[in-house]
Amino acid sequence: MRSKNLKKPRGLSRAFYRAPILLYKIGLGSLMGERFLLLSHAGRKTGEPRQTVIEIVEKDESIDTYYVVAAWGEKADWLQNLRKEPRCSVRAGNRRFDAEAKFASRDQAEATLMDYARRHPKALRSLAAFTGFEVDGSDDDYRKMARQLPTVALTPLS
Repeated sequence: MRSKNLKKPRGLSRAFYRAPILLYKIGLGSLMGERFLLLSHAGRKTGEPRQTVIEIVEKDESIDTYYVVAAWGEKADWLQNLRKEPRCSVRAGNRRFDAEAKFASRDQAEATLMDYARRHPKALRSLAAFTGFEVDGSDDDYRKMARQLPTVALTPLS
């Protein structure tokens, strides 16, 4: 399904991807809108605080849960960190909360990505191309993509 073996961003490209964190640090995270969140979590090896900005692929208001997808798959450091320690904190717009990360089932991951594809078809095609997926825009291709990209549900702690 992936057309090429991608490596995690390094050097200048990594700095570019991490730049939105600065917006949150200086209090301008709301400029990222309702489609992104700042995830703060513990490093799996050091336990040191780590942060990343991730696109929200779905917000289920009925259960107060945000869904995010690891575009780099299992290689994503934030994903590996959450597998070790699922407690984290989230800033989405002006909202802040402590959360627990739960890994979505295959069916939930497919449903989440399919819904995102219907709402943001151009964005998903761009993401697919950027992360090395060859997709033709069919539901079948997006389901195959969802099977390779872990989906995480971030739910506020009670």
